[in-house]
Amino acid sequence: MQISFSKLMTWLSRGLFVLVIVFNGSISQAIAENAQLPISLEQLAELEPQNLAQFNGLPIIPLHLISNTVTLTSTHTFSSHTIGNVPKVGIQIGHYLANELPEEQAHLRTGPYATDGSYNEIDINQSVYRALSSQLKQQGVEVDMLPATVPSGYSADVLIALHSDVKSKLDTRGFKLARSRYSTIPSIDDKLLGFLYQNYQQVTGLPRDLNITSNMTGYYIFNQVKYQHSISPSTPSAIIEMGFMSNITDRNFLISQPEVIAKGIANGILEFLKDQKNQLIQPNIYLPILQVANPESDLVPVYQQGKQTPIAYLVNSQCLSYYEEYGNNYVIWLPILNRTGYVKAEQVRIIVR
Repeated sequence: MQISFSKLMTWLSRGLFVLVIVFNGSISQAIAENAQLPISLEQLAELEPQNLAQFNGLPIIPLHLISNTVTLTSTHTFSSHTIGNVPKVGIQIGHYLANELPEEQAHLRTGPYATDGSYNEIDINQSVYRALSSQLKQQGVEVDMLPATVPSGYSADVLIALHSDVKSKLDTRGFKLARSRYSTIPSIDDKLLGFLYQNYQQVTGLPRDLNITSNMTGYYIFNQVKYQHSISPSTPSAIIEMGFMSNITDRNFLISQPEVIAKGIANGILEFLKDQKNQLIQPNIYLPILQVANPESDLVPVYQQGKQTPIAYLVNSQCLSYYEEYGNNYVIWLPILNRTGYVKAEQVRIIVR
């Protein structure tokens, strides 16, 4: 069965259910010829998973196309800096003094934080901060304690936001890390994530939760486009959900082992600082873009993280926002499905670094 790509996208934009069944393992040539047909953000937002065309029983994601010369905007100056002999690390205690957030972030003053019975996320975040601050200072690092409010254009050699998670499914456990999807220094932020992932898992023994949320990648202190009270474009940063308070194993660990948790984070920070010492951090002014580029197929699979199981398909030649490097893959955000997945590095190319 074949269907014109333009007609398919017209139906998709109207929110109509379309099922495409292809028996020969490839999509019609119309897809390759019309891959540049854009889907607007408004049309994308209106779609639901059941609206999507399918291939081999999996959804085809109609990602909107992005120009390869999109200029990033920021409320702060795109200045560069170099990590010196006395590095500075900012540590944000998640939700601490949230009632004092400025007017532009007033809607976050009563934002939810994790609780479970008599246990409170803010208390855990503070406990880990104290241990982490002490460990970093012992290694000659200058430490800033940051509450929920971040000074406008705050600059440091590293910024870490400490959080603890909660979920209704009580057997969900583990930690997760993310950097900003607005990042102007994505390759450097990815290096920071890499050091943190390796050391935190090695020291704590906690499993890695792969369900990165849009709230993490869009964390408000990363959003330099919208908020004055956000970090500078040249500050390497990450948010960590240190474990699940809703899981009894994780909760007991979070409460009883703040020094161990802090060591996992500190080791990652210190390795990053050593790796980046005396290197210039220069923020980009263009949006980093990946383009799906697989000459052997009209469709490229998106895999479940950590597995070789496809969860969706992208149309060849489409462009999408570069998100995060993960081994020989790029982790991307899948709109409509509201989850992350990865594409293999050899099946995409970077248009803007």
